Amino acid sequence: MAYTQYFQLGFSLIDAGGLRASMVLYGKADPTKTVATVLADATAQGVLLSGVTDCQVENIRMEFFAATTGSNASPLNAVNAEKTMLLSFLDNGSPSRTYGQDTPGVAVAILSSTDVVDVTNTAYLAWRNSLLSTGATANIEFTDIRQDTLASARSVAVTFRKRRRGQSRVSAEEG
Repeated sequence: MAYTQYFQLGFSLIDAGGLRASMVLYGKADPTKTVATVLADATAQGVLLSGVTDCQVENIRMEFFAATTGSNASPLNAVNAEKTMLLSFLDNGSPSRTYGQDTPGVAVAILSSTDVVDVTNTAYLAWRNSLLSTGATANIEFTDIRQDTLASARSVAVTFRKRRRGQSRVSAEEG
């Protein structure tokens, strides 16, 4: 067994009064194992946690760390992680709901002006399409928090995460 895949295992806990707490365990997993096998181990760890806490284990999250090969090696000049690109999608649920996904540090190269995303930009279209259900790969598919797939892009805006309000101009999109 070669434990080489780094991960975080997060637990959300709740006490009798409704107070929530969380904890994180860090570790390495065997990358040759299936997701089901690794998740079974994570679930077993939650059972062990229940033996040493009187809180309810509300949920367990597992996050794997992938290599960043091919990604930006360093931040570009004057990038601001708080300046985000907020993509809004309609999901395939019934009724359909809007889901927003932030991308921190929006790239200047995809902007047509200071705060407007060029919706014809190749890099933007590749990112947007990868998140839609039609862009799913053979191994992963993205969903909203309700686990409904993202059916269509609704709008895109440049925002600031801390203020959480859109700038004056929004790039409308259909499709």
